[in-house]
Amino acid sequence: MKKISLLMALIISNLAYSSEIIVSKSIQVLAINGKEINESFLSKNKIEVEDGSQQIVVRYSHRFRNNDLLESKPYIFTIDVQGDTTLATDQFTTYAQAAANIKKQINWHINNQNKSYTLNNADQLQGKGFMPYRNIEQLIQEYNGTVNSAVPSESQLSLDGDQNAKDYLIKQYKAASQEQKDRFKMWFIQH
Repeated sequence: MKKISLLMALIISNLAYSSEIIVSKSIQVLAINGKEINESFLSKNKIEVEDGSQQIVVRYSHRFRNNDLLESKPYIFTIDVQGDTTLATDQFTTYAQAAANIKKQINWHINNQNKSYTLNNADQLQGKGFMPYRNIEQLIQEYNGTVNSAVPSESQLSLDGDQNAKDYLIKQYKAASQEQKDRFKMWFIQH
């Protein structure tokens, strides 16, 4: 009976996911869609997900030849998963080169069966206090709360009779902070 239950669980789990996010060895996946990822040795570089838009939290983490470890702050962004989707960064040969690029901004390269693109202005999660990224799920919720409040949903849009949608969006964009404008641009590029 246990063997049949195990076999059924394996079959059902394979049907639930249709794609994989495959990450390069210098990328550590911390969360997907607001849920922390508990890495195991077997699934370190491949994560099963459904096709579609996936919010991902990752960090650059690489140990160089002289055994120096360099880790970035966590980055959060949305990727379009269609079939197996790879996520990579630029390859750095030295610690100094990687540190300089992390200080500016990391480029995230996404490639799947539909398209290839690079994100070069992903948001960083802002941690707090001692062990700032200890509760990654809470940080994601706080981030999503600020992003969602920055861009009105369709239900929040109520346009007056003479005002068209284009004028409304231009007005909202001009009134937004620089951070909100940057997030809107990222959202627009990704969708």
